[in-house]
Amino acid sequence: MLTTAHASDARPAPAGTDPATDLVGTADAWLKQLPQWAPELQRAAIWQLGLDGQPLAAALAGLPSLADAAQLKPMALPAVPPGQAAQARGPVIARHAGVARIDFPVPLSEGDGLLVCLALADVPSLDTQRLMRQLHWGVAWLLRAGDQQSTQLLRARLERARFVIDTNTLLLDQTTPHAAALALCNMLALRFDATLVQIGRVRRLETQLFARSNTASFDPRTHLTGLAEAAMNEAVDERALLLWPPAEEAAPPGAALADYAHAQKAGALALLPLMHLGQVSGVLMLERATPFELMECEALEVAALGMAPILALHELAAEGPAQRLLGRMWATARAGTDSSHPALKLGLLALALLVAAAALVPVPQRVMAHALIEGEVQRAAVAPFAGYVRQAMARAGDAVSAGQLLAVLDDKDLRLERLRLESELEVSLRKEREAIAAGNRVETRLAAAQSSSTRAQLDLVLEKLERVRIVAPYAGVIIKGDLSQQIGAPVEQGKVLFEVAPLDNWRVVLEVDERDTALVQTGQTGRIVLTTLPGQAFDFSVRRITAVATAKDGRNYFRVEAKLTQPDPRLRPGLEGVAKVDAGESSALMVWTRHFRQWLRVTLWEYLP
Repeated sequence: MLTTAHASDARPAPAGTDPATDLVGTADAWLKQLPQWAPELQRAAIWQLGLDGQPLAAALAGLPSLADAAQLKPMALPAVPPGQAAQARGPVIARHAGVARIDFPVPLSEGDGLLVCLALADVPSLDTQRLMRQLHWGVAWLLRAGDQQSTQLLRARLERARFVIDTNTLLLDQTTPHAAALALCNMLALRFDATLVQIGRVRRLETQLFARSNTASFDPRTHLTGLAEAAMNEAVDERALLLWPPAEEAAPPGAALADYAHAQKAGALALLPLMHLGQVSGVLMLERATPFELMECEALEVAALGMAPILALHELAAEGPAQRLLGRMWATARAGTDSSHPALKLGLLALALLVAAAALVPVPQRVMAHALIEGEVQRAAVAPFAGYVRQAMARAGDAVSAGQLLAVLDDKDLRLERLRLESELEVSLRKEREAIAAGNRVETRLAAAQSSSTRAQLDLVLEKLERVRIVAPYAGVIIKGDLSQQIGAPVEQGKVLFEVAPLDNWRVVLEVDERDTALVQTGQTGRIVLTTLPGQAFDFSVRRITAVATAKDGRNYFRVEAKLTQPDPRLRPGLEGVAKVDAGESSALMVWTRHFRQWLRVTLWEYLP
């Protein structure tokens, strides 16, 4: 793996010349020899064929001039499979209006080829067979030039690939963003024979100088640093390669680049923006004495495709959570203000309009709560004494009338007790009469006391016998109690056997979240929609806010009682639904964010000193 310690092993890429330029020179020299072979020649041109077998836009060379060659268009050529541009066809000869046309293909090793187009005077002395043989012999020169071009192109591609791999390996071997940028500057300075290489990173639409070759630290406040950053900003705006001195293959430089070049007295400058995710993340600036060649610029542009993502990964790894959040927010804001991402701009504009409308438009503020229907008054039918269930005539859910029999308790023991007490009472009364007849006052008083006690017990038994029948206290519906499955079961005195609620007097019990209790006041109105009747809403008014809190799902809920404005015969106790209490008006934004604002206030109060 290549590291900064190995940077000295890298060798500068061979400058060389453009292989295409060599081929053009060879083609031009070859055309100048044609009049010796064909005195009838009027015009000639050499066209380069693409992989599809069709000629490229411009001719390589022409005779008597390149401008004349542009008028000598190749004859119509059929398309061929890629890689068989010149091998799949032979020479084409045509005669028309005293002119003989010859299109002679020359295959090259890369699958493309050349097309020699000749225009000759169609005179009797023209010997096309002889001319074709001479062309077959003479194209060896073009073939050799084409092979040299292919070899040079392959060598350039291999060198470019090696450069890209070395650059990426060097960057991946670093541990911090600054170390990666410094190692990259040193490597590029050595490879391109540059006197100075600088990297700037884009932060909030401004480029800041980040690293310099062979420099561990620098003063960002110097005049030259400011000029360099201004020149880098021009490259960010152009989003393209900038060269000094100006060149045709690069975007025209701006005033800031010219100012830096004059202040630095630089012979040549190359500024290349580093693109990542469609945005300029940094700028490379190379400075040396000689101008940068086209092949070197192409190698830099290809390598920059890998540099930018790796440098961005180093930046991301060094950021903390807060920096990442701010970076994401800034990236979104920048994408919403530049010339790209029209859909994002429309979305942000729509969001801004929505927030503005939500902050200005008043809407009703409602408190939502779970609701339960209960009877306004609930009466309980309890066991009057300990006994056993003999009969059950009704159960929960049944509508009953006032005084309707609900259940009967077993009275067999009570009847036996009544018979016993009646016998005892008769004996006590007889003793009392006998004592009176005998004139025994003491016996008379004892017998009278015993008969009074027995009579009291008998009255109690008779009262219990009258209460063995459990009846409905008023007309309504049984909301609790089912003794049909407990015939013969014992019951204790005071046990609730039934609960009855009236059919025309209901109340609504609301479970209001503790966060919303401050908005609920007595007298407020609202509406409730029941699960069983989702198509109809029932009006109510708040009557009482209790201090009874219940825990449910991790939250506290307070009991609020409300009165239905108009009862409905379809209502039954126990029905559940969702109620909304009208709590005035507020902006939609305040309504939507109320719970969040409450949570934020409590959290800040809890954690701030």
